[in-house]
Amino acid sequence: MDKKSEQWFRRGAFFVVLSLVVHAFVAWWARTPPDLDRPLFFAARSTFFEPFKRLVAQRPSMPVQPMERVDEEGAEALPPPDWVPQAPAPIDTVRPPQARTLADALLNPQKEDFQAGRAADLDLDSLTLAADMRSREALEQYARLYMADADTTDVESQQRRQARQIVERAIRVMGGRERLRALHAKRVRVWVEAWEHVIEYPPPSRVMNVGVYVYPAVEWDYRFARDARAEFRSESVEMDNANPLRARNPSISLRSFAGLFQYRWLFFRPMDQQIYAKRLQGEVERWHFLDRFLGDGIVLHHLGQHSFAGQQADVVRVDDRRYGHLLNAYFARARGLLLGMREGLTASEGASYSARYQKRPPLWTTVYEKYKRICGVLQPHRISRTGPACPHCYGREDSEVTASVQLQVACNGEDLGDETPTLESWAP
Repeated sequence: MDKKSEQWFRRGAFFVVLSLVVHAFVAWWARTPPDLDRPLFFAARSTFFEPFKRLVAQRPSMPVQPMERVDEEGAEALPPPDWVPQAPAPIDTVRPPQARTLADALLNPQKEDFQAGRAADLDLDSLTLAADMRSREALEQYARLYMADADTTDVESQQRRQARQIVERAIRVMGGRERLRALHAKRVRVWVEAWEHVIEYPPPSRVMNVGVYVYPAVEWDYRFARDARAEFRSESVEMDNANPLRARNPSISLRSFAGLFQYRWLFFRPMDQQIYAKRLQGEVERWHFLDRFLGDGIVLHHLGQHSFAGQQADVVRVDDRRYGHLLNAYFARARGLLLGMREGLTASEGASYSARYQKRPPLWTTVYEKYKRICGVLQPHRISRTGPACPHCYGREDSEVTASVQLQVACNGEDLGDETPTLESWAP
């Protein structure tokens, strides 16, 4: 071997040994420890794929459950258990279980105890009826969806303008928009007009007619928080031992007041918890006159003129598409003040109510009287409401009851008066 060939042989052997050393080092450096589950990565990183990695990280992961292998040798499927624990059936305190229709069960699956033996009771007619009721409810919700008015010359736009003008007139008569905006808190002491004294002990109860008088029931405190949220607090009125009203027990009048004012949306609880919560929230959020008629989600329509509480009034349909309230407001044509309201249920809510309780949907009529100026704003000091006695009772047409209350009103942190209102002081 000549000298040149020997030189090339040494160079080749050197590079072969060097390649083996480098490959051995890379294999040792990239080995995977038994406690780590990672692939082989290069030291050099690129930022090109970082946005794609973030998208992949935000992708929701699907739960993975291991599947049991039953086809292996020696593996046998376990027999089904003789008894499977089931949740207890819900207790329906309003409606007997045997009176619930299949359509009602399909519309309210959370209130029905579906057992294995009842699968044969499902027929196509009931399924079609339930699907039709859901479709009608969806169409009604779409029809009540508020959209911007593109045509301001049609009849509907004219009705909206007329309704807005009627409400604006009432605001001017009450004291003006600026004074209403300055009203950020209101405290009300409610006096129930009663006529009876009930002696419950010893039983049976005896009812004595002692004449009409006023009885302190509750105090309502409305206010706007710093974040513009409405807050509400209700507490009972505490009477001292020297008050002669402490010995009275007007349980009949107090029961009517509670059913018509404080718990009138209670029948929604077994039907739909979401609607029930919205109604209660709407009662708080719409305590202010501006929010009730000009708040977010309110759509007004002028329905014409009608007689209400012995006066001619302009009828304004108030559709609260945020909290679900649907009512007709009556404004006096002579003075422009709010005379009263009639409130009921929407078409879909009425259909669900009739299907569950087997009677007509409820309707409440409220009359506002005795306006007095408090903090520069005219506010009613007597409210009378008429409605069903028991809207949550099943299958019984309720007789209407009336509850009248007189109010002591203080606003913006002022204290309520200590005088007891009398019937003579509230005469027109």
